[in-house]
Amino acid sequence: MPMLLTGSIACELGLSNGTQGTFREPIYDNQEDPSDLKVKSEVFPSNAIYMRKPSYMLVEINTSQVETSLDGLRPKVIPIPLIKKQFTVSVKQLLGQLFERMQGEKKVPQMIQVTRIQLPIVPASAITTYKAQGLTMNKIVVDLQVRPSPAQDAELKRLEELDKTKMYLFRFLNVVPTNWLSS
Repeated sequence: MPMLLTGSIACELGLSNGTQGTFREPIYDNQEDPSDLKVKSEVFPSNAIYMRKPSYMLVEINTSQVETSLDGLRPKVIPIPLIKKQFTVSVKQLLGQLFERMQGEKKVPQMIQVTRIQLPIVPASAITTYKAQGLTMNKIVVDLQVRPSPAQDAELKRLEELDKTKMYLFRFLNVVPTNWLSS
């Protein structure tokens, strides 16, 4: 299955965000046996299948700079590990008006720490034009009949007006942002 990396694992080896590859197989920790799970039988049927989190995925990346086979793997097959990321989220921004009501009743933290563990890959059967910029592709399919909905059209017009306002402001202040490429 085609996939894309969503994080930079080893840029020097060609394993960076947006790199295309082919998913080959998940590898599970041998010590983790789903039959060891303590599950109430009255909640789940006896034929329930339990999902396990893989330790890593084997992905074939033809553009990688890895020159040798790893532990007997075919060339260009790379183990992609789980990535652990921590970030802080504003509870007020997350809950909005509900936060104000909750805060009156009891003390609610302003910020919470979130930890996420996941594989840095996504399926790439279809990708956005943004993600495809700069890529060389053998074949593409483009649907030219797609029309935006009225809501999407209104949002595009709003963004266009916002862009004009920003451009006017930058010209008024005689400032050109370094990360803005004007057309």
